[in-house]
Amino acid sequence: MASDDSFEKSESDGPVKGSVRVLIDQGACERTGVCEQVCPEDVFLFDNGVARVIRAHNCTYCWICVENCVSGAITLD
Repeated sequence: MASDDSFEKSESDGPVKGSVRVLIDQGACERTGVCEQVCPEDVFLFDNGVARVIRAHNCTYCWICVENCVSGAITLD
């Protein structure tokens, strides 16, 4: 039986690191800071009640921030 290696994800399958735009809709943001807490790449900074994108170039498009944002304020483009 043939190996099913054709379904393995290669590094070229996703976007190139640094090519993703990370946007926060400040009007929708509920200011929980969860984006900073869950992001494994330190893309966000939550300071003085405001979430900001400080390292968009670090984003690996894992969607953890989007999945955990209760207000749906984060968009990856």
